Amino acid sequence: MVDKREVVAIEEDQIRVQPNPFTNELRVELGPHTGVVVQVYQVDGRQVYSQQVSQEQIMIPTQKWQSGLYIMSINDDDGILKQVKLIK
Repeated sequence: MVDKREVVAIEEDQIRVQPNPFTNELRVELGPHTGVVVQVYQVDGRQVYSQQVSQEQIMIPTQKWQSGLYIMSINDDDGILKQVKLIK
């Protein structure tokens, strides 16, 4: 019998966000998770990016973002798949 927590952990490991820390762009590799929403927030809660994604990989331009801490949330219809703390 497979524990659901193990399945979720395996699926989360298929999602990669690089580089971290970042400067001019972020690469998000979603693997089999297409049809998700990728959102990025500053620590004060302001949303700086949101996109519905249907590809396995996206590049997010970040040149205009201020230096600091960000939170990326990757969501599907069932809720949050992964949250990542990012540093610029």
